[in-house]
Amino acid sequence: MNKPLKVFISYAHKDTESKDKLINALNVLGSEGIIETWDESKIQPGERWRDAISNNLADSDMLLYLVSADSLASEYTNKELAAALPKDIRVIPVILEQCDWRNHELSGFQVLPDQGKPISEWDSESAGWQNVVEGVREVVAKTLSQAELAFQRSNLLAMIGLQDEAIEAYSDSIKLNPNYADAYNNRGRTYADKGDLNSAIREFTKAIELNPNFADAYNNRGSAYYIKDELDNALADFTSAIAIKPDFVLAYDNRAKVWFLRQELEKAVLDLASALARSSV
Repeated sequence: MNKPLKVFISYAHKDTESKDKLINALNVLGSEGIIETWDESKIQPGERWRDAISNNLADSDMLLYLVSADSLASEYTNKELAAALPKDIRVIPVILEQCDWRNHELSGFQVLPDQGKPISEWDSESAGWQNVVEGVREVVAKTLSQAELAFQRSNLLAMIGLQDEAIEAYSDSIKLNPNYADAYNNRGRTYADKGDLNSAIREFTKAIELNPNFADAYNNRGSAYYIKDELDNALADFTSAIAIKPDFVLAYDNRAKVWFLRQELEKAVLDLASALARSSV
């Protein structure tokens, strides 16, 4: 399971009501685990608001810019747009009202609703918001589909031994979906096959950050630590993999190897017995 795509909502304070309506319209996408939204109302007491905005924007996959005369004139929304552009964050302007957006930098982007018809001019405002939701859903689906195709291509390249090409293809998949835990895990395995254990550990760690229940990533990182003779780290990772996936035969076998090197033979025998019992089921 991968994390949902993160959607940053940029808006002028006078458009707070519209921002709330957009979030409500996107609720189904959120409940499906496809996206999660963030806006400055989520800043917690005591947080530095500039840092919170900057950090959450940098971690986002998409920026929805609510376009109105107020947002076009806002120093803050335009700073958010300027910060998103060099980071390859997809920018989607959402036109709220008639304003001079066609003479703004936003004119270079495909906008929502369809044909730039402002939300305020739809016969039914809810129909306008639904049009926006359908547009966002289409973009998200296309992004995830392209990431999956790149991932499958990467797996094939790795399978036939083209490791450098596989790593590049995994990177393409991750660029399309920065929350793709499986792509990080498999890129880590490819680095490990090349003997670059430090890069492999970095990739497995990122996969675990994205999916804390990723037993395979724990096992893979444990194997890299084992090869580096970092036995305490290896033991911790194999134990985590088993805790998440109690029938994980390979993790039991790998942990038995660590117990053996630590001269804890009774524990090694127990793990080998567990591996044997589970492999015969």
